[in-house]
Amino acid sequence: MKKNYFKLILVMMVLMFCCASISVLAMEKRDAKVTSNTETKTTFSLTEKDRKALCEKVSQLIKNRTIEKYALDSVIVPDIPKTDSILNIDIDGDDISDKIIRSCGTGECGLEIELSGGGKIEFDTSPFFLIRLEGQIYVLVGVGSLSNPSKNPTFGLYIVNKSGVELICDTYKERR
Repeated sequence: MKKNYFKLILVMMVLMFCCASISVLAMEKRDAKVTSNTETKTTFSLTEKDRKALCEKVSQLIKNRTIEKYALDSVIVPDIPKTDSILNIDIDGDDISDKIIRSCGTGECGLEIELSGGGKIEFDTSPFFLIRLEGQIYVLVGVGSLSNPSKNPTFGLYIVNKSGVELICDTYKERR
């Protein structure tokens, strides 16, 4: 009787392990699908009212020091100093990731985007960050550091879309 009890416990433990493994695999597959389905697509332009609201929102995020959580992750490009690449971003809306390279030298940075559907976007400015707000990609200029921005900086904000890089706010500073 005691021997059968231990066999039953052993069988139950093996079944629980199998169920847990299957559950973890299912969650990983679901997360991979969600990630591929939520790839950013930047394909629209903003009205003047939307531009002002966006500038105010970004200003508040900077002021509250929460802008960093909107920064896009990047990977270092091997063999090219001070250059990184942003992955899994679809600028031209064709469901294929575009090649996005950011490089910074002494005082000036460049953004180069090779669209998977053909075409190239280039943008040069002072040091900048790429951020994603509400599914759109933006270039944020003039905040210094995302982890420790000045309390109320003057900044520039540009939307990145398949037509290029379009100015949203130029030297915007929240009115007190």
